[in-house]
Amino acid sequence: MVASPDENSCCPGRTTACPKRAPYAANRCYVCIVFRDHEPCVTKRTLYQYFENKEELYFAVVLRGYQFLDSIQTAAGKKEKNGYDKLESMYNSYYKFYRENPERFRLMNGWSHIKNKSEGEGPWKTALILYRNNMFQKITDVIEEGKEDGSIQPETDAQTTSSSIVFLMNGFFDQLSAAGDTLPVDYVHDQEAFSRFSIDLVIKPLKKSRSILATRKGTV
Repeated sequence: MVASPDENSCCPGRTTACPKRAPYAANRCYVCIVFRDHEPCVTKRTLYQYFENKEELYFAVVLRGYQFLDSIQTAAGKKEKNGYDKLESMYNSYYKFYRENPERFRLMNGWSHIKNKSEGEGPWKTALILYRNNMFQKITDVIEEGKEDGSIQPETDAQTTSSSIVFLMNGFFDQLSAAGDTLPVDYVHDQEAFSRFSIDLVIKPLKKSRSILATRKGTV
């Protein structure tokens, strides 16, 4: 029996034949990295009874990672009152996710390369693509909310801007992860300040400031 995606299960690979523990191989592969807080319910020998191939297993692991990231960003956004602050908090929480889950982040950031190399459209690959598309849409919705509440500039193209933000920030954190200790010493010691500066550089132009409003009204 090959597992199918189930958002309500305790692990992405769960089927009716699988207990409440996430399946993973005994060695320190990417499944171990993500599910290391669980005890194995499926051995390496029987792992592919639950996943069609290694690519589907990888997509299941990455989907779990995006679900975790999405829950963090959603929780952070709920604490804010306007669209711009929600957008800012979402990406500050993305930095927190990156810092606290470096191995998982690296796995997730390589998904498009694996997707392009994989053949066919398995259930986990399809589920991952749909989930990522929904996350893109959430960012678009937050930008639209900001336009409506006056915190984001009204001429902003929400769809294009959300895609641009995702690519820019993913690229930034990917390079930050790859650079590691080769970064200048000041950045290594204060990655948080450097990352928040870069986040502001990307999203702050969207903010509808009082000076902009005053200029449009002809008072400045």
